[in-house]
Amino acid sequence: MYSAGQIAAATFLGGPVAGGWLLALNYKRQGEPARGRAAIALGVVAMAGLIAAAFVVPDRAMSSLGLIPVAVMYWIAKALQGATYQRHLARLGQIGSNWRVAGIALASLALCGGTIVGAVLGYAYWNAPAELVVGNGNVLYTAGVTTAEAQAVGATLLELERFRSGNTWTVEVARDDDRHVIAFVVKDFVFGDAQAQQGFHELADELSHRAFGDAPLDIWLADASLEPRVKLAWEARPRRLELGDGHVVGFQQGATEAEARGVANLLEQRGYFAAGAPATVVVSRQGPRHVVALFFGDGFDSAELAAACRSYADALSTGVFGGQPVDIWIDDRDGVTQVKLDWETRSR
Repeated sequence: MYSAGQIAAATFLGGPVAGGWLLALNYKRQGEPARGRAAIALGVVAMAGLIAAAFVVPDRAMSSLGLIPVAVMYWIAKALQGATYQRHLARLGQIGSNWRVAGIALASLALCGGTIVGAVLGYAYWNAPAELVVGNGNVLYTAGVTTAEAQAVGATLLELERFRSGNTWTVEVARDDDRHVIAFVVKDFVFGDAQAQQGFHELADELSHRAFGDAPLDIWLADASLEPRVKLAWEARPRRLELGDGHVVGFQQGATEAEARGVANLLEQRGYFAAGAPATVVVSRQGPRHVVALFFGDGFDSAELAAACRSYADALSTGVFGGQPVDIWIDDRDGVTQVKLDWETRSR
């Protein structure tokens, strides 16, 4: 017969199947084949559980998790066969060969290794994204995404000049829990370029409307291996109010539509939006601060312009942002910030 220690060692070397195998051999020696079959079934079920856990448990935790079956199998062997084993020794019965323990462990390891490889390949096949070729681009889509949704994403992107050009492009349409996601494969410089990221984020509203019935849609920016590096939330997407006469108020990065409308009303009262003169404002949050960016064509170094812009800060804070600090930025027509006027430097 095999001892509880040998059964634990076999489990450590070859997994729960090896431990269950030795338990079954002990039962066979005792003339209880039905219990032997149950022991093998126990080992198979435990091994299946370990294989399943390997897909969801972090690598650093798997080493600790793998010791649990060793302890459990030792306890089972002691509880179910400990007394019988001691009687066996008292009758001068032979102890099972350690070499055979090692052989069974290796056989079990080979069997389970093949099972794991098969499971990995099956998992990869099952979860491999489907693919649509759209113009010069590839639209990949994973489980939970319909072909119609993927086609709508591709069709929407093809209406944009940058996706109709000769360059190839790739996007992946996926689900992240209950949220729709479109991951754009981009060049590495985009991961550190806020303006380039905003260009992708601005697509969220149209893509959501055309492909997902206006449901929330996060935009991810991924590397060539489809690993997401930047995640842009639906709630922070850039949006805009068209006020007519070329007057636009954008809001993004946590700014609300109510805040944008409040800024629009106040600036209209203060004369920023003049009839016949296009003007743009962007409302955002930068960390804990509210930011209102005003767009101008030139004169960024003008003291008069800086003074005029500073004069808005107190009114915006009181009238729109509940008394909280408001920084005023002066941007050029391309949206590049030229001057930052901190709340602390405002005119009072």
